[in-house]
Amino acid sequence: MDTKTLLFCLTAVIVSVGVTNATSYGGVIIHTDGNPTINGNAKGAVCVFPFVYKRTMYWKCTSINHNKPWCATTHNYNRNKRWGECISLGNPTINGNAKGAVCVFPFVYKRTMYWKCTSINHNKPWCATTYNFDKDKRWGECTDLVVPTPSPDPCDGITCGEKQECKRGACVHTSEETCSALGDPHYRTFDGKRYDFQGTCTYTMAEVLKKEAGLVPFTVLAKNNHRGNKWVAYVRKVTVTVYNHTVTISEKRARAEVDGEIVYLPVSLAGGKLQVVHRGRNAVLTTKFGLKVTYDWNMMLRITAPSSYFRTLGGLCGNYNGDRKDEWTTRSGSRLSSALEFAKSWKMQDGDLFCYDDCRGKCPSCSAAQKNEFSGVEYCGLITDTKSVFAKCINKVDPGMFFDNCVYDTCINNGIRSFLCDNIENYVDECMAAGIKINGWRTLANCPMDCPANSHYEACGPACAASCAERNAPSTCQEPCVEGCQCNKGFVLSGETCVPVSSCGCTSGGRYYPPGQTFWADNTCTKKCTCTSGTLQCTVTKCKSSEVCSLRNGVRDCYPLSYGTCRGSGDPHYRSFDGKKFDFQGTCTYLLSKVISTTDPSLKPFEVQVQNENRGRNKAVAYTKTALIKVYGHTIVLSSDNPGRVMLNNTFVNLPLALENGRLSIFRRGRAGVVKTDFGLEMQFDWRSYVSVTVPSTYQGVLGGLCGNFNGHGNDDMLTPNKTPAKNPTEFGESWKVKNDSRCKDTEKCEGKTCLKCDINSKQNEPFQKPCSILTDKTGPFKDCHSKEDPEQYYEDCVYDMCMYQGHSSALCNALSTYTSVCQEAKARIDVWRTESLCPLACKANSHYEACPSSCSAMCPGTDEPEGCENTPCSEGCECDDGFALSDEQCVPQEQCGCVHKGRYYQQGQVFFLDDQCKGRCVCGNDGRVQCQSDFSCGPNEVCRIQDGAEGCFPPPQPPAPYLGQDTITPLTTGTSAFLATVCTKWQRSPKTMMVKGFPSVW
Repeated sequence: MDTKTLLFCLTAVIVSVGVTNATSYGGVIIHTDGNPTINGNAKGAVCVFPFVYKRTMYWKCTSINHNKPWCATTHNYNRNKRWGECISLGNPTINGNAKGAVCVFPFVYKRTMYWKCTSINHNKPWCATTYNFDKDKRWGECTDLVVPTPSPDPCDGITCGEKQECKRGACVHTSEETCSALGDPHYRTFDGKRYDFQGTCTYTMAEVLKKEAGLVPFTVLAKNNHRGNKWVAYVRKVTVTVYNHTVTISEKRARAEVDGEIVYLPVSLAGGKLQVVHRGRNAVLTTKFGLKVTYDWNMMLRITAPSSYFRTLGGLCGNYNGDRKDEWTTRSGSRLSSALEFAKSWKMQDGDLFCYDDCRGKCPSCSAAQKNEFSGVEYCGLITDTKSVFAKCINKVDPGMFFDNCVYDTCINNGIRSFLCDNIENYVDECMAAGIKINGWRTLANCPMDCPANSHYEACGPACAASCAERNAPSTCQEPCVEGCQCNKGFVLSGETCVPVSSCGCTSGGRYYPPGQTFWADNTCTKKCTCTSGTLQCTVTKCKSSEVCSLRNGVRDCYPLSYGTCRGSGDPHYRSFDGKKFDFQGTCTYLLSKVISTTDPSLKPFEVQVQNENRGRNKAVAYTKTALIKVYGHTIVLSSDNPGRVMLNNTFVNLPLALENGRLSIFRRGRAGVVKTDFGLEMQFDWRSYVSVTVPSTYQGVLGGLCGNFNGHGNDDMLTPNKTPAKNPTEFGESWKVKNDSRCKDTEKCEGKTCLKCDINSKQNEPFQKPCSILTDKTGPFKDCHSKEDPEQYYEDCVYDMCMYQGHSSALCNALSTYTSVCQEAKARIDVWRTESLCPLACKANSHYEACPSSCSAMCPGTDEPEGCENTPCSEGCECDDGFALSDEQCVPQEQCGCVHKGRYYQQGQVFFLDDQCKGRCVCGNDGRVQCQSDFSCGPNEVCRIQDGAEGCFPPPQPPAPYLGQDTITPLTTGTSAFLATVCTKWQRSPKTMMVKGFPSVW
């Protein structure tokens, strides 16, 4: 009989040692009774499989280093040294009482050992089917039937590494460990070491340092940021590189960036070996070899690594060697003594000039009284209370680490409820992952979850929610249930929105696209597709000659080759898109730039207006008072009447604000308000005198206004709307006036007096030349900018304005501030030039001046940073003091931060409505929660209208007494752009009243 066959059969039998079992091979029943070994030193003990011999795992008997097949009788031969020779199995039997079991050789019969079938005491050859017939009395007659020969063991000859085993011919891990960065962040390494670190740069969390055969290399990076508190940091972005793909998960919920391109989840890569899915509140990345990265798009990061990577990793997650005492090790293997030095050694360059590795000497701490307060059951103590809803989980998942993190985070953030809720939520996730459902904790902790439209809260819902891309996901899900929002019946997830199945988008190339999304189906921008009613409609096209196909900010598209910027500053002095410089002092409302005529439907229409005003006694000069932009159907106004405020469609709004699914955003940058679109248009105004408009090269030749036609030729910029050249700047400016208004003027009118004139080269202007020369000083604070922006024209403007304002400091300060803005936009470094005696900048309460602050301001928690602020040049202005956060335009203590409702930020105590009919009145409470009264309606003597830039219930407006035959325009209130137009004619004596929304047609 084939010896290999016999040995294989024995192996199959002995795997379940000590337990009576039965296995079927080709219809032949083989009974196993825990067969012992012979010889060796195991004294007849049975084989144990698998066993380890010299760091190799064996699943059957082996002849290595011995002349007969043998096995270990314990799992670890290296440690116990117990072994014996394997017994063999023969043919299956018939008759007897063994029920077809195979012969076992040798067997003992009447104290004699037999190595083959025998006819003793029987008329036919027979054998025992256990090792000891005298004890077990199991036997059968021998046959020639042979057990089928199984396939060779694929693990033969394979040597696996530490904490690995061979299965089906491959080495696989035997266990796994999890590293986490939670909340503040609080780090816990693979080996269990805990430490805190407040850096805001990008750091390596885990990376394969030792290249070993069979191990797939991977790297996990984490980028941290501040949120309202400059002393602490949170995980903001996670980047995983594996299988030659790079996946980044940041604040964009239900999405990830794959190889630089933003895609909706789920996504499958590397032939299915890499998966990124949406599970509950988390994005989950998994690989075939067992790596798992979980990030909640907010601040909770977990990395689970298989034991096959034991002793091969490095990073903030430690070296994964089972010893937590040597975790703080550098890439080169050097041991460090502090968490700060350890983390700095794993920092990666990310282009963020404003990131820090520490809390800059102001690391927060909590007093004993604070710790005691937040340790109570009203706060973090809830998760350690054995009488609470967490009682079932406490014995299975140690709450100690989560409790400590919770107390610290809640304390240093002054008891803000959202930090308490985030930390308790983190412990709930661990309990749920362990199979323990936690009910009712949100009510006890006062942590309600607001679910979006068409969804509801479930304490234990399917982790794999039904989506447009995975409609059957719940039925195939193997994950434990999760807590969170679930779509209502009949609705599925489309991105992060619950929609009816009939409103789902499209799937192409394994990726999901929501309805209405337009994308390029190739990497060269030659095939453009749009998802319409669940069907893709694609056309063959290409980029324009003024564009290039590129992948930027996660979106592949045709991007402009260049941009043009038009500026108005000071008197005002204008510089067109094509570089034409001129001065125009009109005080009416003028068209700065607008799409005049185009046959290209891909160009989005827009319009920018400015209104100028006199300041001071010299009526011959003017400054920009108001800037208005119309785009995507919205009207946005920034006016010096309301410095720091922004009006959207007649209503004041808090910043930052994103509209049109992120295509339009409004935010602050230094001293200016910025309006930015997805197609490259940007307007900024500093609420004083400096206004700029930037447009992409795709708009060349189709624009009109004071900024010119943007055709690359400055000599034809002074064209009027009818395409005729203007004789002078006054005629040119007047031709682009928006409306007639008797209160404004286009030309110099000095009330009967001689208007002041200035020659900047005149000797009488020497007193003004010296202070302005700081702009051209080759060793001065602006020296780094001279090669990027010629200072000469700004120097001339400065001297002119100083002359016109007879040396008033405001003219000098405006000129210096304008050049500072221009230089910082050009990414030039500007030294500090403001002093207590030279243009000191007055900042509001709880803030201070910074010459080059980060564009990612310390905003209140829950407020999203402006898109791409990490890579935006700094812009001088006021920055909140440590311990304060930006709440719209005010720096407030963190505990006074407001609320976020449906993507918009509201200040504490602010009242707002859910629609433009004042139906559904909401208020932002002191605990960061929004309370709404859905059945609210205005009183009997009130109407829903806008007053002082706010929507609300007010008494009906009273129109002024009209003048017969005359149109009058009267503002509703000071500071709003809504006007009552009372129109009376000689044929109609009763006034006709209408609300004119948007920018006032006459100012």
